[in-house]
Amino acid sequence: MRKSRYRDFRNRYPSHPKADYALYRLALCSDKQAEKPDLEQPNTRLASTSYRELLQAYPGSPYAAEARARLRAMRNLLARHEYHVGHFYLRRGAWQAARGRFDGILAAYPDFDGTDSVLYEGGVAERKLGRAEDAEALWTRLKRDYPRSSFLRKLPPPLPDSPRATIGVDATPGATSTPGTRGPG
Repeated sequence: MRKSRYRDFRNRYPSHPKADYALYRLALCSDKQAEKPDLEQPNTRLASTSYRELLQAYPGSPYAAEARARLRAMRNLLARHEYHVGHFYLRRGAWQAARGRFDGILAAYPDFDGTDSVLYEGGVAERKLGRAEDAEALWTRLKRDYPRSSFLRKLPPPLPDSPRATIGVDATPGATSTPGTRGPG
């Protein structure tokens, strides 16, 4: 009910001084109704779209800072949903479908908090599809960008000519480089 009122106000009075507030409240209503990641995400998508619209249309709004933080949370929830679907496909042996979901996450949600899991499972799907070099590319990125990820322990040995074999190893004999906490995501 409230969502429709805020949407109606926003549509009827787009230049009203309180239009940013109506858009913010519409986003909050949808945000509060966001689903768990294992369910479909219509409210999460609406919240994400509304927050993004608020930030684009009213960058100086007093609600912009909160909208930015909540947009990140909604995008993480959407990415987590896609990850759950990809993980489901991976467990069921639908390698191509899993790969499609993981590729979609990497393209659409580069700031996703679970990117290390996507890189690992994307590599597993690639290897199952017979694309060892593509798997190595994902796992090399995992090792380079997330040197403290728990998924590194699950990786199979690298291919002989893979750059993954040399990441974290200093050129000086007997010395290794110190891994960082997290690289660009």
